[in-house]
Amino acid sequence: MKRRWRTAPEIILALDPGITTGYAVILPTEELIESGNLLHEDLEDSLVSEISLRDPSTLRVVMEETLVPTHSPMNRELQKIIVDLMIMFPTAVTIRPGEWKQSLAARRRFPSFEFFHPTPHQRDAFHLALYFLSRSIR
Repeated sequence: MKRRWRTAPEIILALDPGITTGYAVILPTEELIESGNLLHEDLEDSLVSEISLRDPSTLRVVMEETLVPTHSPMNRELQKIIVDLMIMFPTAVTIRPGEWKQSLAARRRFPSFEFFHPTPHQRDAFHLALYFLSRSIR
């Protein structure tokens, strides 16, 4: 996967927040053009941060709504990640897992690439992006 998102006229960025945040960048044609994982400390210098500087009229962002039920140290860190992502993408659409994980989009096969094995977070971000497109959520 090359950095085609830089020249694509429109992209969809999907985020699966977590201690390790998965992301997927797809075209409106559903073609996956970028996917990865990042830690909170890497967020500022990441591809996701670079994408946030893109012209907003050419970018749609969807993020899984993540509930933080307790104040454990891990959940406090998760809350910080979610806040940072919402600051970076204030117009992001959030979708609950119970909504998109029941969809046909969640059953689509993740594209295969030689020597590339996606994590569950990457697969979730990809399927969330497909669901977002299927619903034509703006």
